[in-house]
Amino acid sequence: MALVEAKVDEIFEIENGIKAIKEGIAASNVVELINLPYDLIIQLKPFLKDKKIKIHHNKTDAIPEEIAELGQVCFTSVEMKGTYMGKVVEKGEVFLRNSIYHVWWDKSGIVNIGSIDFSKCARCIMDMHRNIMYLEEMDVLNIMTLYEPEDGLDAIEEAVRRSKRVRMVNLPKTVVKRLYFALHGKDVKIICADASEEAKRAKEKFDVKIAGGLLGVYSVYKGRKVKSGGIAIDDGFFSVDYIGNEILNVRSVMWKKCAECMMGYFDWGWLEARKI
Repeated sequence: MALVEAKVDEIFEIENGIKAIKEGIAASNVVELINLPYDLIIQLKPFLKDKKIKIHHNKTDAIPEEIAELGQVCFTSVEMKGTYMGKVVEKGEVFLRNSIYHVWWDKSGIVNIGSIDFSKCARCIMDMHRNIMYLEEMDVLNIMTLYEPEDGLDAIEEAVRRSKRVRMVNLPKTVVKRLYFALHGKDVKIICADASEEAKRAKEKFDVKIAGGLLGVYSVYKGRKVKSGGIAIDDGFFSVDYIGNEILNVRSVMWKKCAECMMGYFDWGWLEARKI
């Protein structure tokens, strides 16, 4: 058993995601709403009472009065987008004190809801988004992608090929094995969950250590507690949710500051990990 467990993020069934957002807002005094569909804000309205609310609005049409009256409205020219299963969609967010909810939506409605629960990461992303919305000269912010599992593995392989540095932690054996050729000639370090035969084979080619049970990092995928692995590259990172060798979900964030942060977390983990 791991000495410490840390939930990093979650992907919800839609209705459960809306319920989680309501519960998160109810427990928070300060709430920021960014590019959310209006019908969702109306659903959240009873939970926003007596809260300090800031609404970030990036549409050219006027915001409805029943929403504007909830709190401070700030206009940003930056369009918030995300890529969901190969399609660019609207990406809304709910900022709470130590967590973020992502809402992916289009004209048909909400297509996905997720959260980031690791507080340091969540606060960093909030600051980054605020800076981009009001200080950066950017028309569209689209740095997060959710993939079908096989498409996600293809994207990881392509990203690894173009990166000089690669850091991998707690990935399923099948993913590590798939990336062998793409990793050739790179600056590679791998932290494996245990001293498996695959880890020992990887050590013949790359720097490899074992996590040693110091930290149990996990995600929740549609109500199931699952393992979470990650790959940091030069300009971003990928997270992989899985059970055994079954890949459930692949996500990426392509932003250099996030890559640097993930590399830093890896370096800490590398110091704590043990040799095979």
